Amino acid sequence: MDFLDFEYTRILLAFIVGHFMSLSGSLTQLTTANSLASPSTLGMSALAVMAVLGSYFLGPYLNISISHELLSFLLGLLFVLGFVFSKSSQKKRSIWEQFSVSQIVLLGLAFNLFVGALFSIIQFVFIAFHLEFPSSIWFGSLKQYSQQSVYLFLGLWIIISVYTYKISGFYTLLNLGNEFALGFDHQIYKYQKKGLILSLLMTIVVVSFFGVFSFMGLVFPHLLRQFKWFQSNIINELRYGPWVCGLFFVILDQVCYLFPLWGAEVPVGMLSGLVGTSFLFIRLIKSKQVAV
Repeated sequence: MDFLDFEYTRILLAFIVGHFMSLSGSLTQLTTANSLASPSTLGMSALAVMAVLGSYFLGPYLNISISHELLSFLLGLLFVLGFVFSKSSQKKRSIWEQFSVSQIVLLGLAFNLFVGALFSIIQFVFIAFHLEFPSSIWFGSLKQYSQQSVYLFLGLWIIISVYTYKISGFYTLLNLGNEFALGFDHQIYKYQKKGLILSLLMTIVVVSFFGVFSFMGLVFPHLLRQFKWFQSNIINELRYGPWVCGLFFVILDQVCYLFPLWGAEVPVGMLSGLVGTSFLFIRLIKSKQVAV
């Protein structure tokens, strides 16, 4: 039987998407040592949306026959490669040393707003000319998937899970502070950069194929830390937390799938956006980091 005919394929993809969002959120928060950091607040989701928009322009212009989803992912990989080979103007200084983390978060949110405005303008132009446009990208959903997405997500999940298991011990050291960690490992900035690159990669692949699940990367790590077993051990959060969040996301996706409203499936990304923005609002009010 074809793997795609298996009725639980959507469940598998929902689990991997939840896994990726949880892990990307934990990596950004632990790397920056800031509880407000996430792929959404750092602008990674907006960057992935830019890749999707680019695919809708470049595909017809270059007469590329591959799907918009795969082309979006390939364009996103160019962003990742640009980050991989980028060099700081000051040797061994990371971006959060040149700017405060609260400034980076606010810059990321501003970039999200800019991309949202750009998205609206482009959408208006496409509608005016009766062209196909991914209007639903801001509200991620797993209603549709292709053979490319199944095998791509499964392969990336295996590779990322193994790599995360390997580097998770480093984040225990990083949690003690950059200066303390430097005393044990002078390649700390290299590991920090790898963490952000990995988070960006997972964000791009999720957004390219299924759209934006707003602020889930922010919420998931905080939900895990409500439990002492995750709160007391960063390794547990990185190695096993994404499995828990993956299962939770499966439940959330199945609720949207099994209980449609007036015959229409509610995009799970719509719910994540509502919950995530509410959570961010509360955290910003309570956090002293809102002052730049």
